[in-house]
Amino acid sequence: MATIVVSDTGPLISLEKISNGFNLIRKLEYKILIPPKVLEEVSEGFIPKERYVQHFAIEDIVEIVKMASTPLIQHNERLHEGERQAITLAKSLDVPLLIEEKFGREVAKVIGLKFYGIAGLILKANKQKTITLHEAKSCFYQLAEAGRISRKLFLELENELK
Repeated sequence: MATIVVSDTGPLISLEKISNGFNLIRKLEYKILIPPKVLEEVSEGFIPKERYVQHFAIEDIVEIVKMASTPLIQHNERLHEGERQAITLAKSLDVPLLIEEKFGREVAKVIGLKFYGIAGLILKANKQKTITLHEAKSCFYQLAEAGRISRKLFLELENELK
């Protein structure tokens, strides 16, 4: 049975930047739920927005979930609407959140959500032997090349793999 997680926009963009990045989600047996605003943010340039899911052939691992209630987090200039919706959805379902933005992580922590970034999932996959050391290093390299992680974080992550 798949592990359910909710994702903000950033982790999906990071997965796009990794060769076969969405296969990492399949290997970990995750199902990603995203609220409408996250789909809107990540699918810029796709018409209709649902084409994003088809383009990356991720219909099996990504599901768009309509928001039934008012976001848990009120308007805050430091949080985008997608982050607010993702945090609210994760909290309402009591599932982990994929989020990379620092302030969003701080909010998730305050309200008691378990959260990860894509780098954390890569470490987890390597630790579980779901991906090899070489594959993990390659993922981190691609994230660094795409500007998704800093050089400093890249070196720290590489050291964690040893």
